[in-house]
Amino acid sequence: MVASLASRGVRRFATPKLTELADAAAGFFPNVQAMAEELRIPWDARASDVFGGGQSKDQRAFPAEWDSGTATSDLLNSVILSARPRLVVETGIANGVSTNAELDALLEVGKGRLVSFDIDPNARGSVTNPEAQALWDCRILPLERKPRIWRRFEADVSEMGQVDLWYHDGDHSWRWQGWEYSLALRKLSSTGILISDDIDASYAWLTVMASAGVPWYAAIDQCKVIGITGPGLGRLGS
Repeated sequence: MVASLASRGVRRFATPKLTELADAAAGFFPNVQAMAEELRIPWDARASDVFGGGQSKDQRAFPAEWDSGTATSDLLNSVILSARPRLVVETGIANGVSTNAELDALLEVGKGRLVSFDIDPNARGSVTNPEAQALWDCRILPLERKPRIWRRFEADVSEMGQVDLWYHDGDHSWRWQGWEYSLALRKLSSTGILISDDIDASYAWLTVMASAGVPWYAAIDQCKVIGITGPGLGRLGS
C-alpha cells in the first residue's frame, strides 16, 4: 500500500518518457500527418498564420509557446471537416491558434458551435472574424480558488449535450489533466473524438486511458506529443 501511494506520488509530479507513450499507444508516429494518414483522416493542411485571428505576433496577449502546434491545428481542422461535429469543446484559448482553426472548419462545414474555456479574459480577443464569433461561445472561468474553477467547469459541461470533438490544451497539471480526460470520455458522443496537446506533460493521459481501456494514438508535433482517442476514430474518412 505504501509502495503504491509512493508510486502514485512520483507519477503526480513526473513526466512520461517517449518510450512509455510509444509502448502504450496503439500507434505512435513521428509526425501528426503520418498519424492522420494511418487513421484515414483526410488531411487539410493550412498555414498556422491563417488561424491567428487577425492578430500580428506582437499584438498577441500570450507567449507563442502556449500556441497549439501547426500540425495539431491542421489536425483539428481536418477532423472537423471530416466529422462535421455539432458541438466542439476546447480548454485553453490563449492566442487562439487552435480556436481559429476549429472555427474556420466549422464555417466551412456550415454548422456546429465551439465552446471554449479559459481563465484569462484577454483570450476573448483571440477571435476577430464576426462570422466566426457567431459560432463561438467563449467562457472565462473564475480565476480564484481551484475548487471553484472545477465546479464551474463541470457545471457548464454538464448542461451541454454530448460532445463530438473535445480538445484539451489548458492546465497541463497531472490532477487537472486526469480529471478533464475522465470527464471528456464520459461526455463524448457515440462518434466523439478526444484530442489532447501535451500528453507528455504528466502521466494523466497514460493513467486515464489505461483505466478506461480505450485504444489511443499519439504523434509528435514540434516539441510536444499529442494524443487522440474516441469511438469516432474508425468513422473518419469513411
